[in-house]
Amino acid sequence: MNTFGAVVTYNILKGPLTPYAEGFVAGTYINTDIAAGPPVVGCYFDPWFGQICGVSQPTKSDTFFSTGIGGGLRWDINKYVLLRGGVRYQWIDLSNTGVPGFTIFKIDIGFKF
Repeated sequence: MNTFGAVVTYNILKGPLTPYAEGFVAGTYINTDIAAGPPVVGCYFDPWFGQICGVSQPTKSDTFFSTGIGGGLRWDINKYVLLRGGVRYQWIDLSNTGVPGFTIFKIDIGFKF
């Protein structure tokens, strides 16, 4: 599972140690590793190694719309490096099975320019 999107973060206090709140909208790619068809055999010619053949198995995978909220604590270690720890709750819109949600605990290391 991979999630790519836009996050809006609000630092509640000014200063090097502050709680924060965040919200995001994203797309979440899920690959189940469950077979979605028969194995596929393919071959190609490589100029260095000659004929190369292999087998691959298509799997059930898709990208879904997801949203979430979260919060935690941010510490500006110095003017270039920050450390954040927090918790995030994420909902994924699986069109045929509802909207499951789950909790993510995270630690971020950030660099400021």
